[in-house]
Amino acid sequence: MPLDINALKPEKGTLGCHLWENKHIRLPLSLFYAIEIPLSPFDSGHDYVPQPTETAILMDWLKLTHGAKGTNEKNWKHLAGKEFFIADAKDTGSGSIYLGSEHCPFDANLKFLSLEHTTFDIELTLAVDFNIETINLDPNGKFTIRTKVDFEGFMLWDNESLPTVAKVQDPMKLLPEFIDLAAYHNKLDGHKQRKNWRQLTPVF
Repeated sequence: MPLDINALKPEKGTLGCHLWENKHIRLPLSLFYAIEIPLSPFDSGHDYVPQPTETAILMDWLKLTHGAKGTNEKNWKHLAGKEFFIADAKDTGSGSIYLGSEHCPFDANLKFLSLEHTTFDIELTLAVDFNIETINLDPNGKFTIRTKVDFEGFMLWDNESLPTVAKVQDPMKLLPEFIDLAAYHNKLDGHKQRKNWRQLTPVF
C-alpha cells in the first residue's frame, strides 16, 4: 500500500540551538540549530510494522547563516522573515524522517514566516527520499507543510562533549562569540531532562 502524503499532518514542533565541536573532523566550537516536528499518527503503508506510525520530521546541524561571512545567526529573533535551503550536500544541515526502521533523508526549503513571542510560523517544502511508493506529491516530487515551532532556547551540552567550554571558568564569557546574550535570560539553568546540560531560556 502506498504512502499518502496527505496523511502527514504536522503538530507544533520545537526549535533550539547548541554548540558542538569535533577535533577528529577539525570542527571548531560552532553554533548549530535543530528542529523537531512531530507528525500526527498515520498509516505509513508498510505492512511489516504496526500501524499507525508515530514519527517526526527531524532537522539537525542547521546552519542558518547570514551576511558575507556566512556565520550562523546569533539572535534567534532575527530568523523571522528569512528563508534557508537545508541539504547535506550543501553542508547546511541534515533532515530526515524515520518510517518503520528506515531512514528517509530529505532536502528542504525552510521559511520562518513570522514570530509571536517565542513561537515561529514556518513553512517547509521537502524533497524526501521515501522508502515506499508515495502518492499525492506535487508534480516536482515535493510537498509543503506549515506549522509552528516554539523556540526552547540555547542548550549547553556537558563538558565531556565540549572540551573548549570545559577549559573556561565561566562559560557565559565565552558565549557572546556565538549567541546574542540580549536574546536570553542571563542565567544558565540546569536542563529539565538532560543531566549535566545547561540552558539559557529566551527573552521575548
